[in-house]
Amino acid sequence: MPSRLEAVLRAGEARRRSVPTGEFVTLSGEEAAALRAKGETDPVTLNEYVASDELPAGESWFRVRFRLMKADRTYKYKLYSATVMWEWVQRQLRNDARTLFLELDRSGPMWREDWIALHNRYDPQGVVPADVWQLPQLNDPQDVYEGIGNHRRKVRTEYPGTQGWAYYEGAPGQETKVKRDFPSGEVDYFEGIWGEELKVRTEYPNGLVVRYGGWIPENEPIVRIDLPDGRVRHYDGHHDSFARLEYPDGTMRYYDEYDADFPDDWPEDEEYHDTEQWHADHVEPYNDTGEEFLPEKLKPNTEIHLVRIEFPDGHVVHFSGDRGKERIVRTVLRSGRVVYYDGDQGYERRVRSEYPDGEVKYFEGDKGEERLVRVEKPVIVIEHYEGAKGEEHKVRVEGLSGTHYYEGARHHERRVRTEWDAEEEGEKEEQPAARRERYESDGMKAARWLKSRGV
Repeated sequence: MPSRLEAVLRAGEARRRSVPTGEFVTLSGEEAAALRAKGETDPVTLNEYVASDELPAGESWFRVRFRLMKADRTYKYKLYSATVMWEWVQRQLRNDARTLFLELDRSGPMWREDWIALHNRYDPQGVVPADVWQLPQLNDPQDVYEGIGNHRRKVRTEYPGTQGWAYYEGAPGQETKVKRDFPSGEVDYFEGIWGEELKVRTEYPNGLVVRYGGWIPENEPIVRIDLPDGRVRHYDGHHDSFARLEYPDGTMRYYDEYDADFPDDWPEDEEYHDTEQWHADHVEPYNDTGEEFLPEKLKPNTEIHLVRIEFPDGHVVHFSGDRGKERIVRTVLRSGRVVYYDGDQGYERRVRSEYPDGEVKYFEGDKGEERLVRVEKPVIVIEHYEGAKGEEHKVRVEGLSGTHYYEGARHHERRVRTEWDAEEEGEKEEQPAARRERYESDGMKAARWLKSRGV
């Protein structure tokens, strides 16, 4: 538990912390007593501290910030008699601006802001010497060194406010920056040779890790962000070009800023799939791209939309449309079959299936009622179908030599008529056996073969 003395001093410090350092301050009687109890005195006059209302007329206390921060990233301050300090800094400046330090305290240099504040109070009409502009400023980074002589090397740079501290490693004169941390808990890590250090990653308190690429210091593009929940956001060259989202199970979702085309999983069988439910089961759970984990400076400033989902089992689904309205346009199954769809999100209907062997099937009908209407064979044979979904039956086959017509229910179709092309008429009469061989089913061939042998 802090003592009453420490509590008084902390309260006074907290009251002044929001005010720029290098300033005239009012010291209460309680605060002055606390400083006296600690044995502190004015560094220049060595007088004990008294309350501001007990000072002679025209006198004030002036607060000066130490050069380096404390371990808790706050600054320590000293109070000086303002009039005495003004006389002292004028004398020092006339001697040498480069040695304008608080000699008794050695806490640091005279800050430019302090000199200007004292000047404005005690000599506002006077000329500001040119050397004043050579004095360090409160917002200047402060380098911290260790060692002496030839072994003196930079180990840290302290930046004011929320800019954090940078840490260095290496021999004197070749110190390389390896880390920079911030009061927010954010930590940057660097690699590379002296003077050309590249930022390679940033770690955030919530577990977010940003990884960088490139070869230009201070301009490293983001290439990847590891989200706290295990997902990974991949980028294409720059942090506002979010390209894909990787899930722990191996699923990959691809995004684009302009045009859409993205993959996902789809069952292998040919039965119709409820695209509305499929969106709910497979797309909606992945709509969250992890932006809620990103700090504002890393959030994309352009609109993105889903273009493709790739699942671990090899299925790929492609999308098109604006963000939130992405619709399925194509699925690529691991067997090589490609299924095409048409319609708005949730109402996609199957219109075509392409198989690796070249066969193409065409469908018509509303969502959930698609029916097979045509099959194109790779040998340039086109089959036409009629009937409701699940009852499609073959009615016509168009081939190189002619058109064949069929009747009968599904899987029981029989050929009832053939219209030959003109150049095929002669061949039909001359090679009836070959013609029969070309169009008879395997079952009919087997029956005829058995009959020929008296079976």
